[in-house]
Amino acid sequence: MFGKLTLTFDGRYFTSEMPRKRGEDAWIQRERYRIVASDEESLVYVFQKSRKDPKTIQRVYFDGPNRYWIYLGSSGWKEYFDRVRK
Repeated sequence: MFGKLTLTFDGRYFTSEMPRKRGEDAWIQRERYRIVASDEESLVYVFQKSRKDPKTIQRVYFDGPNRYWIYLGSSGWKEYFDRVRK
């Protein structure tokens, strides 16, 4: 469950990378996204894994200049992401 997920956003795509863990293969996904709304503390973007899949709307809440969090579905849980410099 807890790993070293890396999300990289550029102007049009975001890339998700998870390194190999015990018994599991590493994976990488690259998806196109579009920001559709924003305010002082959050933004909303839309992405679609493939043309066959429905569009997903994701709201990102900023918690300072180097951290953000998202809700994990209807569970009410939050997942936090910290900026890491290379």
